[in-house]
Amino acid sequence: MREIFYEETASNTRYDAQKPAYMIFRGLAYLTITLSIVWIIVGFFTIDFASSSLVINLIFAIVPAIVLFGCGVLFLNLSDNYCVEYDYVLLNDKLSFSKVICNNRRVNISEIEVGKIEKIGLYENKNYERYKSTPDVKIKILTANKTPINDKKFIYIYTTVNAQKYIFILETTAKLLKNMSIYLNRYAIDEDLF
Repeated sequence: MREIFYEETASNTRYDAQKPAYMIFRGLAYLTITLSIVWIIVGFFTIDFASSSLVINLIFAIVPAIVLFGCGVLFLNLSDNYCVEYDYVLLNDKLSFSKVICNNRRVNISEIEVGKIEKIGLYENKNYERYKSTPDVKIKILTANKTPINDKKFIYIYTTVNAQKYIFILETTAKLLKNMSIYLNRYAIDEDLF
């Protein structure tokens, strides 16, 4: 069988509008982490280790630094929600999903075998609603847009990954679906997909 490689990106239509928020949260993260390090350094140089209130001095040196460092980590995590795009890569019968943050960092989300997809169809149809109400199903939205752009459409993929049921929501073109259909079970394809 021939090798198939196809890559597609779900671009973020609000990328330029989200860039300032990304930069603000990143700046706040670096600032608070730096302040926590400075606080610890200054705190340890000013502590009188011979005094009777050593524990109180240590608390005043460490607790604010921990709070500042925690805020920095929180700001880093918040910044990762802005300027996000998603990549879908089909390599033979494997479909992998990646989150691209600000065009400089890629986080692999998941990889599924296309042949093991239980159902694939258009987002928000009757089958999607039925699978969504399945107990213990996790929904992962792998698009940053509220409405599909250009010739793309929202689809859902219902599958099992590591004994956990998932519904992946993608924003994709017909070309990816056509390439996936080579490996899909014909009963897995919703009648309204093509």
